[in-house]
Amino acid sequence: MRASTAGIFGGEHMNRRRAYTLTELMVVVAIASIVFVTAMPDNDAVIEEERRGFTEKFQADLGYARSQTITDPSDPVIVKLSPMTNEYWLARKSTPTTPILHPVIRKPFRVKVGPGTSRFSHVELVGAGFGDEQAIEFASTGSLKDDTTPVVRISVDGDLLDVAVGAVAGTVETVAADTETVVDELGKIVKKLLSPLK
Repeated sequence: MRASTAGIFGGEHMNRRRAYTLTELMVVVAIASIVFVTAMPDNDAVIEEERRGFTEKFQADLGYARSQTITDPSDPVIVKLSPMTNEYWLARKSTPTTPILHPVIRKPFRVKVGPGTSRFSHVELVGAGFGDEQAIEFASTGSLKDDTTPVVRISVDGDLLDVAVGAVAGTVETVAADTETVVDELGKIVKKLLSPLK
């Protein structure tokens, strides 16, 4: 009877193999590592996609503001920027602090960027080089209201870029920022912030 139970329960053969071999463990670790690396998103690709997505969105929003201004030139739609709050919005010139309603989602036409946002978490508005109002305005003909080229400075994961707005169609072009200009602009911002304290 004893011989039959040994065959059923494994008998002394059962104690013989309790662990995996080193080779088996190494194969499992190698396969798990390959799966992990291929499943992990490429951070550089994510950041590049955010940069491209932001410039495309910004250009589309400029195009919408331009078309609304051509449609109703008596109260043009401006693009108002606020680097301090890391956002921009579209508003009527008569009420620049109140965003217009987005034509699709019927909510205020406001675009927030930076940490904590879902779409552009690596993008931050650093500054804008086009006057004290920090607004881009189109004329009734569709060209920019001012002769100067508006430049919006953004930081994409620490890299400074200038987004220049084209004078006629409101197209945008992204170029690497000149660090000397960045230092000058930051100095102007600090002076402006400190001037009320004097």
